[in-house]
This record gives sequence, C-alpha cells and structure tokens, in this order.
Amino acid sequence: MELKKIKKGQEEMVGFALIIVVVIIIMVVFLSISIRRTPKEDVFGNGEANSFLESVKQYTTSCEQGYSSNYRVLRELINDCDVGKKCIDGRDSCDILEEDLKDIMKESWDVREGSFFKGYELSILSDDVELIPVIKEGNTTKRYISPSSTIKRSFGGNLEINLKIYK
Repeated sequence: MELKKIKKGQEEMVGFALIIVVVIIIMVVFLSISIRRTPKEDVFGNGEANSFLESVKQYTTSCEQGYSSNYRVLRELINDCDVGKKCIDGRDSCDILEEDLKDIMKESWDVREGSFFKGYELSILSDDVELIPVIKEGNTTKRYISPSSTIKRSFGGNLEINLKIYK
C-alpha cells in the first residue's frame, strides 16, 4: 500500500513538471511571435525626424557673410535667403541653401527601390510662400511622418521648415 502512495506521488510530480515545461514552451512561442510582429514603422518616428531637422539647422554652409571665415549655419542662411542677402563671394544665399539641402537630404535618406523609406519632401515657408523650390525625391505613399520646425526671423515672425518622410 505504501509503495502505491510513493508511485502515485512520483507520477503527480512528473505530471506537474510536464505541465510547467509545456507552459514555458507556450510562453516562448508567444514571446517570439510578438517580437517578430513589431512593425518597422515603430523603429523610426517623429522624435528622430525632429532631431534630424534640429541638427540640419546647425549645418555649416560654404556661405560667408560680412567678413572672411564667418561661415553661416543653415538656420542663418535661411534668414539670409528670406531677406535676399548674398554671400561675401557674390553667390545668392537661396542658391547655396537649396544646393546644401539637396545634398543633405540625398545623403541622409536612402529612397532607392527596396529601401525602408520610399521618399521625402522638404519645404521652407516664409508667410506660407516657398522660400526655395520643394526638395523631393522618391515616391509618395499614404504612410509618412511629418515633423516641422520653426526659425525666428531676423525682423520678427517665424520661418517654417516642413519635412515629410514617406514609408
């Protein structure tokens, strides 16, 4: 009789261990499925895009103002373009602004076939009028993030930088 109790106890312990193993396996399967389903869209969001815009405004351009070696950062060059200033070497500040932004966007956003990002559009507005032509490349889609940033004008008001990154 006592031998039957010991065997019954052992069977219950083996059964309990099997149940724990099955539960652990099920948990691992659910965890791996949930990790795989994390969409790529969540990897890059408005926070990163806003940081990109803020860092672009600090980019040092080849335009000098006032005296030699006084190179303008993009934020200042946007203001110069708004008021029609020229660089010390006679080049138009709006032309330099457009060239530099095209280069920055092309180097920063890979929008080739098969890339994660499908396209982009960048515009700079002064009183809802484009300061330079819209810089765009790639395809537009229904899914995009759209950060924006403002720059204080030298004579009051704000200039607006709008970016759309298509996924």
